[in-house]
Amino acid sequence: MSMSVDEIRNVVLLLSNPAWRGGTTISNTVIRNVTALTHKLTVSTRIAENITVLASKYAATQNGVIQGLLYVPDLSEKDPCMDNLTDYIPETATRRAQLPPANINLIALVPWINAQCARHFLISARQDPVRGLIFYKPDNSTDKPPKGSSDEWDLGDGGKWRSQAGYPIYAMSGAAGQQVMDQLSLYSGNVSDIPFGDRIAEVYNPSPGDFVRVWTELSVSTDNDLPGIWVYILIIIGVLLGAVIGISLLMHFIQARRRSSLRRRVISGEVNLERMGIKRLRVPMELIDTFPLFTYHYEPDSI
Repeated sequence: MSMSVDEIRNVVLLLSNPAWRGGTTISNTVIRNVTALTHKLTVSTRIAENITVLASKYAATQNGVIQGLLYVPDLSEKDPCMDNLTDYIPETATRRAQLPPANINLIALVPWINAQCARHFLISARQDPVRGLIFYKPDNSTDKPPKGSSDEWDLGDGGKWRSQAGYPIYAMSGAAGQQVMDQLSLYSGNVSDIPFGDRIAEVYNPSPGDFVRVWTELSVSTDNDLPGIWVYILIIIGVLLGAVIGISLLMHFIQARRRSSLRRRVISGEVNLERMGIKRLRVPMELIDTFPLFTYHYEPDSI
């Protein structure tokens, strides 16, 4: 079964801040889909082309949609990739600390800087409730990323990272990835710090601790490989049928050759079918009537 991504859509949600009441935790809820209600107050993106599936395993979808809050996984401060990370990821990009503390689905966005950093980001994302990860090459290219089997995605482990990640992995073009990363960097602070924050506060009157964050939806479709299996089966049946027909024709040809050869040998007198007991010859009566008749008298010897 193969998977393809039809669309990646980013919207902006207003989420309540989880609060403690007594000894229980009140989970966060979506207060408003700001993009759906007032799209002029948010920055949203829709990407419907140049998306590659790198690993489709663990792709648990609901109605063909993989969704979650968009963020960038954290790396250790001692990680060597931290030295030049700011060249690719804005400091204000949403991290795990800027998201609601509740256990909510996440979608990771990661620039493919090199194989080592990509591996570290994959490991980091496993620590979070990630439902999918999106790579992009920071080259500002608009071309479709290479297939998952390409050497450009090689991490030196023979491709094991695709099956061991624990979540599906996708790739978008460099230009689209940079656009989404720039959008993500706008929605990591308080309501007053985001684009059109004053207007959003006026319209929705959020609490001071509420979150306005980017929510990503990946519309995926799966192609059933069953028709391909049937084609394979039909090809096998066709080959077997062709072999049977070919053998049958060959046998008929050999038998025809042998009959023709036997006929020639019988006509030339080399083979006597009657003596061989293969066939009794029948002489036409017209021919028998032409035979001469002789009368024989038998007289026994006198004693």
